[in-house]
Amino acid sequence: MDTRASRPWFDDVSQAQTPAQAARHVVDLVLADHVDPATYGELVRFGKVVPWPGGRPDHDQDRLLTA
Repeated sequence: MDTRASRPWFDDVSQAQTPAQAARHVVDLVLADHVDPATYGELVRFGKVVPWPGGRPDHDQDRLLTA
């Protein structure tokens, strides 16, 4: 998400979502009629579970979502 606080941490925020765009995913999850139990306790990004082996997220998380 592109905010003033996040910009120092990333070299390129051109593809980052605005706070309003990012909030939509959280609101969708909160207001959903049904949530897939397979996502419980998982790292979820854009409605998909992101593998997080060994307790550390993969540095190339975008690749994991499009593979």
